[in-house]
Amino acid sequence: MSSELEMVEAANKQENDELHKRIDQDIATLSNKFSEQLKEALAQLTQVSNELNASKTDRKTLAKLLSTVASNLETGDDE
Repeated sequence: MSSELEMVEAANKQENDELHKRIDQDIATLSNKFSEQLKEALAQLTQVSNELNASKTDRKTLAKLLSTVASNLETGDDE
């Protein structure tokens, strides 16, 4: 009876060790996937942010240009 119990305990320990190893591998895989997705999301956010900043700059430049044109039209300057 004692040897059977020891065999069962050894088998359970091995199963538990294998289960822990599989869980650790799954966690590592998920962590890598999430890290990669986070990098991609941050890259996309940076790109969108840069595009919005460029668009904002373009609007400011256009507003300045239109203001200058309007001012020139009011004063009659032919620049």
